[in-house]
Amino acid sequence: MSTIGHQLGMLKLEQKVWPHNGNDNDLGIVGQSLPIRRLRDQIRRIGPTDVSIMIHGEVGAGKESVAKAIHRCSARSQKPFIAVNCRAFSDARFENEFFGMHDASQSSLLDQASGGTIVLNDIFTLPPKQQLNLLKFYQDGQIETAKGIKEFDVRILAADSSDIEKALGDGSFNEELFHCINVLRINVPSLKERATDIALLVTHYINQFAKEFNSPVKSIDDDAIKSLTYYHWPGNVKELMNQVKRAVLMTEEEVLAKKHFELPGTFSGKRSLKSIRERSERDALILVLDSHNGQVTQAAKELGISRATMYRLLNKHNLITEETI
Repeated sequence: MSTIGHQLGMLKLEQKVWPHNGNDNDLGIVGQSLPIRRLRDQIRRIGPTDVSIMIHGEVGAGKESVAKAIHRCSARSQKPFIAVNCRAFSDARFENEFFGMHDASQSSLLDQASGGTIVLNDIFTLPPKQQLNLLKFYQDGQIETAKGIKEFDVRILAADSSDIEKALGDGSFNEELFHCINVLRINVPSLKERATDIALLVTHYINQFAKEFNSPVKSIDDDAIKSLTYYHWPGNVKELMNQVKRAVLMTEEEVLAKKHFELPGTFSGKRSLKSIRERSERDALILVLDSHNGQVTQAAKELGISRATMYRLLNKHNLITEETI
């Protein structure tokens, strides 16, 4: 059985053993790769605390899903969860809609989230004046609103995909506020760091969208999974989700195939010698492992390297799964 075929076989077995895949057991985060298992363990450890957390990761990696999982693990889980896109707010709008500083007749987001959790997405785009207002709220637990000074019981999480060092270095983000929101940090793995989760994610989205759109699609063939696994996914999980969503919507067949996906060129965008070498190295590892049914010793022998070196390379490219032996 091929490595990809084995992944699909393992998925079917998991669905029999854990038929409620996608519930609180996995915190709503689909995947069984080592980076994702570590991420879930980290969320379970720090979710029940009430400390401030900075969630960092590439665009589309699933930062908001992580924030929801943190909320689900906390004592606030039965209270509201609100996601706020800081990029969409002007100074005046954030002051009024988030803090409630101007219109006493309007319920602010802090009011609406009382007892619950707010995640501030793209927090590094917050205007400087609102950074100071947020800093004051962190320090005092209260803010001056149109109804007077008010205290709020809300846990605030922060999320961004920007270069943290750059944002602090060029002074575009308040360093004191950063230390308030960054008591703990969670780094969300990119999809290329968890490529062995792609088969699980695709099956999850097929089930979700087939039900939502009353589509006849039931599964995906191995060749399509292999193509999706080889692709580099600059848009991460969100890009994968949109690709599957489109494929489910546009086909009347029961099994998705490679032809149903519109993947840009493998090396779209900037290409460096290092990235080309790393991509070629990863592809070679997948190809040789696949030809030896995931047997590391045999694959290492064919490549002319030691077993230890093989494991180091597999770890480097996040290709270690339960089927690599």
